[in-house]
Amino acid sequence: MLARVFCVDGPANSSASTRQLWLLAENLLPDADIDSYTQGLMDLGANVCTRRNPNCAECPLMTTCQARANDMVDVYPAPSLKKSIKHKSIYMIVFVFKGQTLIIKNSGAGLWPGLWGFIDTEVYSKNTLDEFSKKFELEIESISRLDTFRHRLTHIDYSVHPIRVNVSGSGAHEDRVGTRWIRLNDKTRLPVSVPVRRILNSLC
Repeated sequence: MLARVFCVDGPANSSASTRQLWLLAENLLPDADIDSYTQGLMDLGANVCTRRNPNCAECPLMTTCQARANDMVDVYPAPSLKKSIKHKSIYMIVFVFKGQTLIIKNSGAGLWPGLWGFIDTEVYSKNTLDEFSKKFELEIESISRLDTFRHRLTHIDYSVHPIRVNVSGSGAHEDRVGTRWIRLNDKTRLPVSVPVRRILNSLC
């Protein structure tokens, strides 16, 4: 609404327009009864000065609206900037040993801090797989790719590539700090992300 009344140029969600609109809003605040004033502005924007087909004839600001005076009501506010969507790939390493799979607790960093899940990496190669297996004292028996799927996080569109790795070794079936071996058919109550839950369900 303020973008129309004062002909604020630029997309409403751009940093420059946002600063200008906040400044205007602060300067227009009354000395008293701010709650009623704020509610009135919200009602005006929701019911009268709508983005499409505004009802200018019923608007109490009709005589002071610069957009109406310049016959530019349909120009303001300018369309918001569309935030670009990034596309990334993430590989989830699904270690499996005798009907059980290894999950680890994510640290405070990463995509899903505090949640349990598979080992994940944005770079997948034989070397990275060897590093992970050595870290958990596992020996690789066979490798197969599960179905790839997509998962959206705010402004990032992930292609999730689950890699099933059948293993043996001294580290298999051994729980350590921050790691658990759970049965493939176990509906774990541990907090896991949506992609991890989807993979677990596909393994049952």
